Amino acid sequence: MTQQRVLRAAVAQFLEKGYTGTTTADITGAAGIAQSAFFHVFPSKEALLLELVRRMFGGQFDLAGQHSGAAAPVFLYAVETALSLSIATAQRKARILT
Repeated sequence: MTQQRVLRAAVAQFLEKGYTGTTTADITGAAGIAQSAFFHVFPSKEALLLELVRRMFGGQFDLAGQHSGAAAPVFLYAVETALSLSIATAQRKARILT
């Protein structure tokens, strides 16, 4: 349950402040938990981001890897495209909110 709260709070903070502008203190404040609880769930902000990416694109990465092999350019292109589309969508939504 704490992991879900942290992930949801992180997404909201990343959309509002951007990844680099968001601190773990921002995330824990938004989640309503102590900073120590964050580090029990994730070892770092980077690990949290990797988990978000894994959850958002895990299916696409698995499918691309099955069809091309993880080192193939098609797989890398699929990863890059998925991330670019997600970032563009998130930025568009953030602009609408402001």
